Amino acid sequence: MDPGVDDALALLVALRIPGVEIVGIGTSCGNVGAKQSALNVLRTLAAAGVSADFPVCVGLEEPLSDWPPGGKPNAEFVHGPQGLGSNSQPDPVERALSRQTAVELIIETYGKPSDVLLVVTGPLTNVAKALGQAPDIEQNIPRIVFMGGAYRVPGNIAPYSEFNVWMDAVAAATIFASSIPLTAIGLDVALECPFTPEDIEAALYPDTWSIGRYISEITSHYMDFYRRAEGFRGCHLHDPLAMAVAIWPEPVWTQPCHVQVVTDRESPVFGMTVIDHRARRERREPAKDVAVQVDSSEFKRRFLSALGPSEREHPSPAK
Repeated sequence: MDPGVDDALALLVALRIPGVEIVGIGTSCGNVGAKQSALNVLRTLAAAGVSADFPVCVGLEEPLSDWPPGGKPNAEFVHGPQGLGSNSQPDPVERALSRQTAVELIIETYGKPSDVLLVVTGPLTNVAKALGQAPDIEQNIPRIVFMGGAYRVPGNIAPYSEFNVWMDAVAAATIFASSIPLTAIGLDVALECPFTPEDIEAALYPDTWSIGRYISEITSHYMDFYRRAEGFRGCHLHDPLAMAVAIWPEPVWTQPCHVQVVTDRESPVFGMTVIDHRARRERREPAKDVAVQVDSSEFKRRFLSALGPSEREHPSPAK
């Protein structure tokens, strides 16, 4: 992941669902650098009151081939200072980060057959690098749930390209061409899942509950960007939807599609995820499960229920 506001929300979902076990977190360059992303993971864990018993690993600071057209991006104008808005959490301690890299974490986790789902809410850089260093892990990864791509809708970072794919199109092409089962949560469904200030006020009690306050703080700048850029008072839940699908797949419907990624840096559609709508049987690249429809009301109900306080945690009314 590359926290990023919606990555942080996705992490909070995983932390708060009973029975979900996180075996490790690796970060990548994306919304911010990989190391800053890892520090943002620590910041979010602290906000949730979680003392991690799993490693938080810094990943690659550059994409596999080269920076996308235009040079090294910086998404702080979208996500706020250091990628998490203007939150009041104290700065995390760097020594809490693992000495293990994100690539090493992936290779170790899938060095033998595993039932651990790999949820990727940032660029696929670390996964593709791990696959290049240890090709045998390809057969041991049971499934990747990836937030990325724009399959039947326009892109966000460019007219035809979604940010996580565009950021490292070569890595995305590598993984889409692999035999690893993959569920792709693209903009097609993510843009159907809005999150508004009214949702925060009604369900997360930001005036009296610490996690609700943290969510209100980190989303303020993010929602303001959407208001300025799109006239929408709120934001979209890209990464939380991907995390939710890894835990509860029911609210999303998928369709097997053959996906190719445009990696030609001179192309006006660099980073585009191209699917073949024709009913052709003979294809070289394996089909991936692309999300085509979402029950946004059911997803949002589960999302707010996960992030809202339990009866034990429920805050007292403000005086």
